[in-house]
Amino acid sequence: YWNDHCGEPDGPGEKAVVRRLRDELPDSAVVVPALEIRYRSDLDQIDALVITEDAVILVETKRYWGRVIFKEQRHIVDGEMRSDPIRKTNAKARRLQGRLWDDGIRGIWVGSQVILAVPPQQLAVEPDLKNSVVLLDDAAGRLVDRDAIIRERNWNVVPVDIDEVLR
Repeated sequence: YWNDHCGEPDGPGEKAVVRRLRDELPDSAVVVPALEIRYRSDLDQIDALVITEDAVILVETKRYWGRVIFKEQRHIVDGEMRSDPIRKTNAKARRLQGRLWDDGIRGIWVGSQVILAVPPQQLAVEPDLKNSVVLLDDAAGRLVDRDAIIRERNWNVVPVDIDEVLR
């Protein structure tokens, strides 16, 4: 297994997200929950990895209830500054892309997505970040939307070999 809990998601938010993604994504997509991936001296914990025909997407799950604000370089929950999950997950995606590159898997898009497992009471997302955060009800559609996931407009999309990525 790729984690300490027999390949299953860890918490209730992660379980809800993985279940919905498995139910709603096309059969060609693979959802791998709760990974720990070593890259050099770092151990990245990833709530889920979604592999589609177009991209590999690291998913960070958040379960917020109150007022949530996503701004460039700032993340505020109920008036408290929090660690920015968009930046953290983007960094993990870059490290995974580097690891895949080191393994000879090149040219595929490795991206990230923050999925909100429950809709917060209030949600504000800066326009530049709108493709980085999604409510669970819209997550499956977002993950297969090439224009939303592949953020580099000049990226020459190489089809993802799912089996090769999973090795």
